[in-house]
Amino acid sequence: MLNGYMIINILNHSIFKKKPPILIDLGAGGDLKNDWNFLKKSSKIIKIDADKRSISKYYDVEKNQIINKIITPSKEKNIFYYTQSSFCSSILKPNQNELKNWSFNKKFKVLKKKYLETTTLSRELNIKKIKYIDWIKFDLQGIDLTIFKSIPNKIRSSIIAAEFEPGIYEFYKNENTPSEIFKFMYKDFYIEEIDFGKGVKGNSLIQNKLNFLQKKLLNKINKKTKIYMNIFYLRKNISLTKKNLRQILLFLCILINKKRYLEVLEICSKCKKIDPIFNSVENYIFNKINISFFYYLMSVPLIAFRKLKNFLLK
Repeated sequence: MLNGYMIINILNHSIFKKKPPILIDLGAGGDLKNDWNFLKKSSKIIKIDADKRSISKYYDVEKNQIINKIITPSKEKNIFYYTQSSFCSSILKPNQNELKNWSFNKKFKVLKKKYLETTTLSRELNIKKIKYIDWIKFDLQGIDLTIFKSIPNKIRSSIIAAEFEPGIYEFYKNENTPSEIFKFMYKDFYIEEIDFGKGVKGNSLIQNKLNFLQKKLLNKINKKTKIYMNIFYLRKNISLTKKNLRQILLFLCILINKKRYLEVLEICSKCKKIDPIFNSVENYIFNKINISFFYYLMSVPLIAFRKLKNFLLK
């Protein structure tokens, strides 16, 4: 039974007609986040990126909105560093003392720097008449937490999910660190998931002496080092009241998509009197559990066959 079926039913609830999910993608290089596919048909999505090169040509511009501006905590002119890779451009200066120790340092090579007018996230939300955010994703090359803190408290308190991408090493001067993010987010959010990005550590001057094929082969056999985190947060202690029905339902959609079924059942057990949809969601999860039993029964002969095969081959 596909989770998309239940999620669509939840998002078709009348409460989302006037207030659809709002997703904000800051540092929005590439295509739409895969994690947002289950919400995109029902949501208003805004992508913000200062470097036009990083916006995918395949992005659905008609349905969603792109803001090509530099987001900073305050509206003033700032130097923007355009790097060889558009995904590394930032208002923070690349830290060459650290980058020289990494094979990918060319991506951070500054091609040009410009004083540009900047804007704040609050100002852009006012222009778009956005009074709440449900899910916000940051990839602002070192200033994720700085911008998150700049969001007005009233809007920040509406956020259910937040994602940050801090570097583990100081690739930019004065960038936000993972420990700063952990400390600030601890009060109101819990960590749902952490993934790591990796890269090859080693002096780039030595790497440059290798020919093209040697570089490719080295990249395959060299163990990669964790260089940045993708930290996914969900809000703690969501109030399970009728007044908070919209937030609860959207939270359920995220949990179902993440296959956190026990948490879904717990919420449904406490909210049945609030709205009939919680009975539907609960029944869906129990049906899913029952169906998984038949899949298990079907797999038993295959498991037994594999064990017998391994025993005979010993």
